[in-house]
Amino acid sequence: IPDLRKAAIWGYYKNAMRDEGDNSGATIVMHTNQKDSWFWFIPLSNEVTSIGCVGDSDYLLKTGLDSEARYQQELDRCPGLQSRLEKAERVGKINVAKEYSYWTKQHSGQGWVLIGDAFGFLDPIYSSGVYFALVMGERAADAVIEGFEQDDLSAKQLGTWCEDFKRGSRWIHKLVDAFYTKDFSFGGFMRDNPQFRGNLTDLLIGRIFNDGVGDMFEKMDPAMGNKVSSQAIA
Repeated sequence: IPDLRKAAIWGYYKNAMRDEGDNSGATIVMHTNQKDSWFWFIPLSNEVTSIGCVGDSDYLLKTGLDSEARYQQELDRCPGLQSRLEKAERVGKINVAKEYSYWTKQHSGQGWVLIGDAFGFLDPIYSSGVYFALVMGERAADAVIEGFEQDDLSAKQLGTWCEDFKRGSRWIHKLVDAFYTKDFSFGGFMRDNPQFRGNLTDLLIGRIFNDGVGDMFEKMDPAMGNKVSSQAIA
């Protein structure tokens, strides 16, 4: 996906400080001080926490530093995370992935159909991957059942849901673009446009196929200088 050329550097830590009580397993997202990158903080089992940094691929990886030094450099730019790592110990090596946003050009063929990461992956920021995979699995299953009933396992039949899915998922693509626009604030936009709070909530919980789900982008696009991608995912 051309406008999402991102990279991630991440590691795993034991004894990182988590929130208390019911929020002890909560995922946390934090920007670095200049918003050039952001960190995820994802509690896993056995007191291990996944902590990763995401930013433009060139920004993160073309500095001349190795992955360990580059990760630490960005960590130093995230004060909110440093306090959570005071008593933490890293487990294992630092990992790197780059330009992981993609969509396949052909989603189905005679007797087969792609779902989940085989179909594509957008971005980690809103954790949409698992939800997308479940939706695709459900829709693909319906297409397969109907195909057996009609004795038709063609690419057209098995992929009958794909275009509708891509139309819905483009709203998440727009939210991702908005998140990565440095001079845009969801908080500021919602203060100026409170009528869209329900709209944003619907998008974040996965109601991407409802009528009117993209209404807020009519005002969001100009507020961002039309920086939000208008491309349908293809």
